[in-house]
Amino acid sequence: AFGVAAHLQPELATHLLWAQLALAGFALALTAGIALVVRVELYEPLFFLREWMARVRSDDLSARVQVPLHGEFRTLAQDMNRVADALESLTTDMEAQVSKQTERIEQKTRSLQVLYDVAASLNVSRDLNDLLIRFLHTMRDIVDAKAGTVRMLTDNDQMELVASIGLDDEVVERERLVPVQRCLCGNAVAEGEVLFQSNLRNCDQFVGRPMLERESETEMIAVPLQYRGENLGVYNLFVRKDASEQREDVKALFTSIGRHLGMAIEKSRLDNEAKRLFIMQERTALAASKLRLTTQY
Repeated sequence: AFGVAAHLQPELATHLLWAQLALAGFALALTAGIALVVRVELYEPLFFLREWMARVRSDDLSARVQVPLHGEFRTLAQDMNRVADALESLTTDMEAQVSKQTERIEQKTRSLQVLYDVAASLNVSRDLNDLLIRFLHTMRDIVDAKAGTVRMLTDNDQMELVASIGLDDEVVERERLVPVQRCLCGNAVAEGEVLFQSNLRNCDQFVGRPMLERESETEMIAVPLQYRGENLGVYNLFVRKDASEQREDVKALFTSIGRHLGMAIEKSRLDNEAKRLFIMQERTALAASKLRLTTQY
């Protein structure tokens, strides 16, 4: 019995050794497998998440989390990317709104400057003709116009050209009086609205010749002159076609300028009337004084 036991002991020891080695190998394989699973399922997703957060912090809103093929982090990554999409869209919309508001503020600031320039040119004028010419020069500089005119309504439904720049004498003479119903100018007065005309064909037909050189590149703007709701006439600007693309933005500005000019024209008319009455009063007083002296002698 002792002999058999002695014979089996080395063989048992060998089997035990192989079993221990197999168990150790299995443990190593299991550890490597667990490490691989931890790396794929936990470490790499966390690394991608940290990388995404670092890019977002540096204002890279286009950054997205890499989505794993499977596992719990797949759903989390998809949710994070949806949040990133919403954040990028919100930021883009916000930037667009800020840019739009900034542009509006700049436009309003420029409009105020234009109104100031126009008011300044009107306040330093000596008489009505000087006032209108100064106004047209100011507007030409502001909108880079080729020409400009001011027309006043008459008592017999005509529009009289009372001031102009940029037109030659022949055109001015032929445009001296036009019917209110003839063209865009009359429509602007009747409607009390700023109107645009993309070509000058109607004007050319009335004048009998082209009004301006290279007029195929020119359009006309007609702005009513108003004072306390009363239409006094219209001012025209002949501008490049690409210079009035933002028509809705300039309508309010041109309308306000038309009212300023209308007020200045009415003030000038009242000043002239007051001067005329003062001169008549002075002449009447002088005549009465001479009459008294003659009666006394």
